[in-house]
Amino acid sequence: MVEGEGIDEVFDNLSRLVEETGFLKEFRFEKLAPEKYVLHIDGCVWASHIHAELKPKDVTCPFALLAMAVFEKVLNGRVRVADSEYFKTGTRTRIEML
Repeated sequence: MVEGEGIDEVFDNLSRLVEETGFLKEFRFEKLAPEKYVLHIDGCVWASHIHAELKPKDVTCPFALLAMAVFEKVLNGRVRVADSEYFKTGTRTRIEML
């Protein structure tokens, strides 16, 4: 993290870096409020078989956990660990401060 960067800029940079790996086609944050976001993931290379085989529920996507850790570090606080909604090729997860 660069000194003075806000969470929006950090999330933009994180999205770009994650998408460049090729593991995910979409990794984007939708801002709902100053400390409340929804992480949208689509095109995950593992989702099509893992989501169908394991039918995850009541768990958080590992990529969302990464984003939550970044959120905590940048904002110097604690996040509410939320369950992800799972879809055929991705997830949706709320990220917000406690």
